[in-house]
Amino acid sequence: MVIVTFLTLLINPLIHQAQCRVLHQISGEPMVVDGDTLNFNGTYVRLWGIDAPELRQTCILNNQSYFCGQKAKHILAELINYQLITCDILNKDRYGRLVGLCFVNKNQPSLNQQMIEMGWAFAAYHSKKLNFCDPQTIAKKNLQGIWAMQFTYPWEFRGSRIKNWC
Repeated sequence: MVIVTFLTLLINPLIHQAQCRVLHQISGEPMVVDGDTLNFNGTYVRLWGIDAPELRQTCILNNQSYFCGQKAKHILAELINYQLITCDILNKDRYGRLVGLCFVNKNQPSLNQQMIEMGWAFAAYHSKKLNFCDPQTIAKKNLQGIWAMQFTYPWEFRGSRIKNWC
């Protein structure tokens, strides 16, 4: 069941640091669509500030083709592990999807940040406010996730002109 609570300027400390206003929250047990999108019973939420490999995207690991987009989806599903998720909705994207920071537990890093830390998503151009660049630099240095492979950035795979912020 999805519970949507509209909040009037409710700002948690992490959002406040980013100077972003929470428009509302959505909570529930979502289905994982891909490495950066959740589905709360038909309400799609894109994880703010990250870009994960596309589902059909492959990478090269040990000279073998590897479905890195499917793996990113699997990693996000493991992080959620059938738990209640709360997303602080910040805005909508050009496709009408809600965009937010999503948490299993507000006392832990967001799912957004965890995907970057594990190397299964990239910091998007607008995530510098939350400093997703530092976790990405560490993941890259330690060859975490996709950083251990030969890959095409998701935005290049889609043919977009968007570039990595970091």
